[in-house]
Amino acid sequence: MSREQSVPPRKVYLGDSIYAQINEYGSLVLTTENGLPSDPSNKIFLEPEVYEALKIFIRAEEWMK
Repeated sequence: MSREQSVPPRKVYLGDSIYAQINEYGSLVLTTENGLPSDPSNKIFLEPEVYEALKIFIRAEEWMK
């Protein structure tokens, strides 16, 4: 078994009920969840190209100064 198969992707809490992790395909996965099984949960998969586009957008908007 390879290291990728034996170690689950690390999920990091970002704030505002948003978690981030990198999946086995190299995509950034943003998950919203409140921690309870009955609460709604959503996932957004950002491929590397989309993540780069998001960074360009943030820089262009001068949002993260």
